[in-house]
Amino acid sequence: MLITLIHDTPALSDYLGEILRAWGLRSIQTHSPQDLGRLSPAAHPLVLLPKTELARQQAEHLRHYVESGGTLLCLQPQPQLAHPAGLTLGAARTGPLRLRVHGLVVRGLLAEALPVAGGAVACACDPEKVETLASLYVPDEFHGEAHE
Repeated sequence: MLITLIHDTPALSDYLGEILRAWGLRSIQTHSPQDLGRLSPAAHPLVLLPKTELARQQAEHLRHYVESGGTLLCLQPQPQLAHPAGLTLGAARTGPLRLRVHGLVVRGLLAEALPVAGGAVACACDPEKVETLASLYVPDEFHGEAHE
């Protein structure tokens, strides 16, 4: 599957690309935030957005992309992207963090705990409206995550 990586924060975007390639994901394209209005779900089935500050119009382009059937994976989403997705942003979380994918079948990731560099933001959601595909957690601690 083609992954479209939004390249806004050079150090972080480059690092994310390296991580994806190390995990064996080779089909990665990079685009700038200025390209968001030209992305379509047919040509770009998955968009990965690093933590970045988007202009209102850029966030609207991403909302339209998702409403048209695209899949958007945001790292620390801004409220203008989190709220329409049914997420309530909470407190910052610091590491060591791990990511457990549990609601998505990804070959080679069954019950794996992937290390996460950097910080994160806790999110809450209504489970009747939002399907959680993965959860961040601190090893040997529990903060209400629904990952097990």
